[in-house]
Amino acid sequence: RSPGYWQENLFSNHYAWFNSFDKESETRFEVNFSVPYYNAKQVMIVKEDSTIAKAADMADKKIVVIQGYTGESCVKEMKYEYEAFKKGSEAIMELVNGKADVVVIDSATASKYVADNEGLKIVEDAEAFANEEYAIAVKKGNKELLDKINASLQELLDAGKVAELGDKYSVSE
Repeated sequence: RSPGYWQENLFSNHYAWFNSFDKESETRFEVNFSVPYYNAKQVMIVKEDSTIAKAADMADKKIVVIQGYTGESCVKEMKYEYEAFKKGSEAIMELVNGKADVVVIDSATASKYVADNEGLKIVEDAEAFANEEYAIAVKKGNKELLDKINASLQELLDAGKVAELGDKYSVSE
């Protein structure tokens, strides 16, 4: 979404927002971020017999991504052609049905799709895909709320509750 959308809508009825924004968002959207609570990365989902072993192997392959998500940005930066779908399930079905060679998607979501669809595997390429930190966005200048969120998050992280929730909902690293 455009910065204008977030500025107008992000805090119109909310004091904080859970999402994953890149660090450039902090200045672009005039927000401050909490301590990170989750670390994600982009991965590739391919069929088990695929020869794709790293991102460079996607050249000349049929790549699908989820529209507006980090995977799309990564593939665009690599200057590969791709098709974007509104839903992850649509992208996965393209792969399952042989209409695509690879889906670029975040690791947590990838794990769930691979577990639910026989014959798929995850391929990682740490050199091609950087990690993303998930944090809570707080309207810039609301230090009191940011401090409270950070204290609570840190307590949950230290107690292992965030990891426990990640395991429960299949989003652990």
